[in-house]
Amino acid sequence: DFGSPAVNVNGISATTYTLTNDLALDNGANTIYYWKVLANDGSKDGAWSATRQFTLLSEVSMSLPNSTSDFGTMAQNAYDDTLDSVPSPILVQNDGNTFIDVNVSLLSGLWITQPSPTTYFRYLIANYTGEAGAFNWSGSQTTWSNVPTSNNTAIDYLNYTDASDVARFDINITVPPDESVGSKGAVLSFVGWFGE
Repeated sequence: DFGSPAVNVNGISATTYTLTNDLALDNGANTIYYWKVLANDGSKDGAWSATRQFTLLSEVSMSLPNSTSDFGTMAQNAYDDTLDSVPSPILVQNDGNTFIDVNVSLLSGLWITQPSPTTYFRYLIANYTGEAGAFNWSGSQTTWSNVPTSNNTAIDYLNYTDASDVARFDINITVPPDESVGSKGAVLSFVGWFGE
């Protein structure tokens, strides 16, 4: 009924108009919007146009601007993490147009002597420099936790606006005391979906 419109603008003199408010942020994605226009020639109003509609669809899209962390050579019982950015944490960025939740799971374990999940391979989610408030802190894994072998929600409600769309995935490792020497590696899976 257009009783309380999301956008109500008068005096547009151009053939195109760009909204100043973010409809996805105001009302969420996957929302149907109805619109109509009224022309005025400077002296009187014309008739309202027919009512039209469009649906603002959600786009779930994410990337890993930094997808690796290299801890280099470490001795047995040695401990290191990415909190000081040496090595760099993994960065998770929301490239879509809606808030997303992000799951993490371990596809291949890091250690031979300590099968995952283990306290020898942990993670937490933290703010990325300059993008504080990019995710729901209380719903995200913001304290050290063992990297899971099945999907667990790591990041809750990651924002999509450019000023706050990146979160840190910090890693904490300890070399097991009986781990053999040699190159070690792990593969993680990050899955994003529409955040509610």
